[in-house]
Amino acid sequence: MKREKNDRLDDPLDTLKDLALELGAHAAAIISADEIPVDDRIPEMCRRPRCEGYDKSARCPPHVAGPSWLRERLKENRYALVFRIDFPREVLLSHGRIDAFRMLHYLAAEIERSAVRAGFANSLAFAGNSCNLLFCQDHPRCRVLSGEGECRNPDLARPSMSGFGVEVNRLKQAAGLQPLPAAGEADSPSVDSLVGLVLIG
Repeated sequence: MKREKNDRLDDPLDTLKDLALELGAHAAAIISADEIPVDDRIPEMCRRPRCEGYDKSARCPPHVAGPSWLRERLKENRYALVFRIDFPREVLLSHGRIDAFRMLHYLAAEIERSAVRAGFANSLAFAGNSCNLLFCQDHPRCRVLSGEGECRNPDLARPSMSGFGVEVNRLKQAAGLQPLPAAGEADSPSVDSLVGLVLIG
């Protein structure tokens, strides 16, 4: 489903894209929801080899509804906003990746809230990495999973795309958000990126 030039949603969608850039994204694009690539095999990669966030939060496998749920959900959303944040590769290979992923969650959550305020009440954001590892490092167990109460960080934590089968590299391609290599380093760029997704509807 391609976006029509004179669609009445053009202005609010462009406003959301501009917001992503204002908040710190290096690139953002609006795509049709049916362009989002979903692969049943991806959540299995969280389990084998075991991801450090596996089974540690209510927003990651095995506690999320997974690809089949997302495919049904995509039928309710006409558009999606995909954004990319670039970081020096050494940051994402160091402890600094924690702050990088926190920024990813912050942007995703803020765009989701803005979309809801703009009238897209069915909007839903996805980020990456385990929210337990990012926001609840000092707590041995997710409060939701332990039955102790509600999420400690509902304004920030968003579900991981991997748990729902979103293939991030193909998503970047669909949105035209492949990062440009650093000058003079076309074969091995020193910059890498994190990607967020907000369903709009």
